Parts: sequence; structure tokens; C-alpha cells
Amino acid sequence: TAGAYPLFMWNPDGQTNLSSAVFRYADSVMLWLLNPACDGTIFYFSFQTQSNLSYSVQYKNDLTAPDWLFHATLSGDGSVLPFSVPADSTQRFYRVRQP
Repeated sequence: TAGAYPLFMWNPDGQTNLSSAVFRYADSVMLWLLNPACDGTIFYFSFQTQSNLSYSVQYKNDLTAPDWLFHATLSGDGSVLPFSVPADSTQRFYRVRQP
């Protein structure tokens, strides 16, 4: 799908130097990921949603893999929704899409 998809990376020590990121979809809707971080055991971020829209969290373990894998669907209610996933030593890349 057309658009820019910044990716989040962290090392096994949980280090990250990102404070926010922007996802841009083909229809120019922008989604800001707020405070992405890893505390060593949990990787988390939040994002502002719109009411009655759904959001798909997807991931890849390898950026050269052809397909993104489904992780979760979240329903927007107009609030900032948190997302978290256990972090281990596996490198993983996440994106959020509006299906």
C-alpha cells in the first residue's frame, strides 16, 4: 500500500531514541505514534484514534519479508489508545494501518 511507514527498532537492552513518529496513508490521513519505548520487557506506544474507525497493528521480523503479519485490531473511540507487546531479544518491526 502506498505511503510512508517509519519503523521502530530496539536492541535487546531495550534502548530507543524515538519520541514520536508519523505514519502517512495513501489518503493523507496522518497517524502519530506517541512515546514509543521499550522498558526491557515490554514495547509500547500510543496513538490518537478517530471514533468508529478500526486500526490494524502489523509486524515483520525481517524487513525483506514480503508480507506484514497481523498482530491485533483496535477500535477507535476518539481517545489515545495504548498498545503494548512483550519484548524479547527478537528484532521486530511494527506498523499501524487503518484497514
